[in-house]
Amino acid sequence: MTPERLITQLRDVLQDERAALLSGRISDLDAVGQRKLDLLEQAQGQDIASDHPDWADIRARNQQNGALLQAAQRGLAESRARLMQIRDGGLALKTYDRQGRSVEHARAPKLVKKRA
Repeated sequence: MTPERLITQLRDVLQDERAALLSGRISDLDAVGQRKLDLLEQAQGQDIASDHPDWADIRARNQQNGALLQAAQRGLAESRARLMQIRDGGLALKTYDRQGRSVEHARAPKLVKKRA
């Protein structure tokens, strides 16, 4: 494969990765990541110079996708934490006392009763 073709394929894979991240198709990332890894290994095998004119664009796209991936990971972690709070009875009530100190009042767990 020529270096130009390899760079074109890398751009396509990075675009696919970006689209998957922006649309929330997290399940697609494994396959896209594997394709990207395979192409990068081919690039190393061909010894494409890191000063290739298009290489900076590839690096920039990869960094942008990395930032999107980190944001997705933070969002998933926050969602997981929020679901755990809901499951465990919700948030505690936070207020301040007369001295201005933060005081947390625990909520009573919700009891669900089923009626026949």
